[in-house]
Amino acid sequence: MIKKIVCFSGAFTVLLYNTAVFAFNHNSLKIDQAHLEQTLSEKPFSEIYQDAVAGKKEAAFQLAQHYRSGEGVPQSDKEALKWLTRAAEQNNPLAQLELGIRLFTGKGVTQNLTEGFSWTSQAAELNEPNAQFILGTAYVEGLGTTQDLSKAYQWLNKASKQNQLDAQVLLAKLYMAGLGTPKDSKKALDLLLKAAELENAEAQALLGVGYLTGKEIEQSYSKAIYWLELAAEQDDPIAQLTLGGMYLYGLGVNKNVSQGLALINAAALESPEAQYLLGTTYREGIDVEKNEQLARNWLLRAAQADYAKAQLKLGLMLIKGDGGYKNNMEGFSWVLKAAEQDDAKAQYALAYLYYTGSGTSINLVESKRWL
Repeated sequence: MIKKIVCFSGAFTVLLYNTAVFAFNHNSLKIDQAHLEQTLSEKPFSEIYQDAVAGKKEAAFQLAQHYRSGEGVPQSDKEALKWLTRAAEQNNPLAQLELGIRLFTGKGVTQNLTEGFSWTSQAAELNEPNAQFILGTAYVEGLGTTQDLSKAYQWLNKASKQNQLDAQVLLAKLYMAGLGTPKDSKKALDLLLKAAELENAEAQALLGVGYLTGKEIEQSYSKAIYWLELAAEQDDPIAQLTLGGMYLYGLGVNKNVSQGLALINAAALESPEAQYLLGTTYREGIDVEKNEQLARNWLLRAAQADYAKAQLKLGLMLIKGDGGYKNNMEGFSWVLKAAEQDDAKAQYALAYLYYTGSGTSINLVESKRWL
């Protein structure tokens, strides 16, 4: 049992490091709404409206903000979008940024990634730091454009120099992984520390994970706990998951299963990694009563969020009939989804399923292809 716990906690730290360093979409497309709200003018609405109709450059954006917020006028997404578009066409960078975000996310408008990228690019060229961050994110994820990590680095670097904290965090990830720029752990850690000291929750969480795992930085449980607690207080799911795992396994802290599970459950509201950890914990029955139903439920939530490890584990559970529920075809489907995400273990398992005809017809050609 002790060996099993050690192996499980070791796998947990690997999971955390991979999640923290490579989870590029965390906080993607975040816009500083408070910054936009500050642009509301003290002028009477009627005067702003007249200025906007007359074509005065800043008035159209001001008018859009009033319609968006319902400040001084009945709230209207339609009118907000109309005047926002006019302001963007007048080269107002904040209007271009907000319009780009709306098109990226489909908020109040039909989603159009290409147009979202175009408007965001124009705002970024006008040196708007939030737009530069969003543009860098778009290049990382290939949103509305072809993925280009070199261009992502360039734009994130521009935003970072303007103290855009989310850009500093994403830029640190690129440095840590050596993507779009040569690997440089020192620059990555400097950026994370800078953002963390300014209370960026994700930076605090990543520092905590780094100090826990000892990857690219000297391991320190005390520093890990310090940064993770700060981030967890801001409801950062990576911090909640990491701190919860530390309490669950007694890593650098006195073991406290109930506190660990509470933190992991909080993270599981939005983290498929936390959902996966809960699923595996209940399946293995380590420090908790084994519960196949709970395990299957948590793994299903993570699998539905396209988390490959959960898809594989759930698929194999269904094929084996763990917990008294067996469904070969459904199990095969989940293993296939995981394999299609380039999960090596899932691909090997899929090859075996094709070879034996479990959940599908025997197909030696497909079996060989997935090996």
